[in-house]
Amino acid sequence: MRLHLGRRMLRLGLFLSVAFCISASGPRALAEEMAGPTLNPVDPQTIPPAPQSPGTGYESLPAVPAPTVPAVPCSTCGPDSYWIVSSWKCRQTAPHACSCGDLEFYHRESCGPTQLLNRDAFHASLAPGTPVCVVVHGSFTNWKGLCDDCGPVFRWLRSAAPTRQLAVVFYTWPSSGPITYEPHIDVAILGMRASFNSIYLGDLIARIPSGHPICLIGHSHGARMAAAALHLLGGGEVDDTRLTYLPPADQRIRSVLIAAALDHQWLDPGQRFGLALCRAECLLYMRNDHDIVLTFYPLRRVFSRRALGEKGLSRRDRDRLGYLNSKVVQLDVTHIIQSGHMWNHYYSHPELAAAIEPYVYFDDAPPSYVPAPQANSQEVPSTLSGDSLAGQPVAGTPDEGEPGRFVLTGLRSRSLSTAAADTSR
Repeated sequence: MRLHLGRRMLRLGLFLSVAFCISASGPRALAEEMAGPTLNPVDPQTIPPAPQSPGTGYESLPAVPAPTVPAVPCSTCGPDSYWIVSSWKCRQTAPHACSCGDLEFYHRESCGPTQLLNRDAFHASLAPGTPVCVVVHGSFTNWKGLCDDCGPVFRWLRSAAPTRQLAVVFYTWPSSGPITYEPHIDVAILGMRASFNSIYLGDLIARIPSGHPICLIGHSHGARMAAAALHLLGGGEVDDTRLTYLPPADQRIRSVLIAAALDHQWLDPGQRFGLALCRAECLLYMRNDHDIVLTFYPLRRVFSRRALGEKGLSRRDRDRLGYLNSKVVQLDVTHIIQSGHMWNHYYSHPELAAAIEPYVYFDDAPPSYVPAPQANSQEVPSTLSGDSLAGQPVAGTPDEGEPGRFVLTGLRSRSLSTAAADTSR
């Protein structure tokens, strides 16, 4: 027991060291990150007309000259293309607005240069009926980190169904640090910023042409933004703001939350994002009981609840959800990811891409589909492919009721589970 507690304390020290390194880059680095990608001059005739305002669901600032087409250095190239939609140059305090009148739309074609286009070009690029997958990163991600992740995440998503069509959009928001040089305070600030940017994300999704089913994937604080966007699309309010334009009622939307950094009860009716499940067809969240970062999630404020990505839904949450339980699937990835939390810990596992294929490609009931929990069911056996998922419960795992509110509860549960595993040996 002491040995395992010592390992936990070592992990805590490593976590604080990483957080200190993130904070040590200084305000000059923050200013450089907020400026967005470096733009290289090219032929201006290749640039379509600058996006005009209004037309977005939020207030617009006076338009400024459109920047030239950037050549963004990405570490990898793929045979297909994807989009990067950025709110880096949009206001991060009320009221919502963008300096150029709209979000920035970057298109990357295979190994070619990245082009700065506009919303109309993005809509025109969508083939009829093609599913659209919107991927949202978490906190402490700069532009280079985004580009480094785009290629692997794109190939990860395509690996599940390489012959099928899919439009992939990476939504990026100003999530780099430091801000205050206090890691726990920075995390809290970026969490609030994620909720604020859900207004831009929700408007982006609402204006995707009808006929394109949409899958919304969020990692860490990106999962919080995804849940907030679903709440807005369901007619809810975030930061005293509602969307002025909502998608048609028959718009198909599914969601996947990975390492979700939001309180486990926020999806309950009447809670912060209580309308999210009303708008989504179905939602899958990945739960990792050993996530070392989410273990310290409750430290961001006094009496904070544990994170959805670490604790999962409690029995009380499921009781409150009622019929909405049929829309929610839990995928336990503890034995796959272990103490990991970062994006690369997930997209390096092709079996997880296969697990979320029904949500990304909108399969109704393929052989690998993870069924939603029934009303009186406590556990659903896994039907996912992959040896590392064999025997893992995926939905409705029983719990002891209302989860503990303190980080020590999470540490204690890990110590007990590790001790039990050692005893079984």
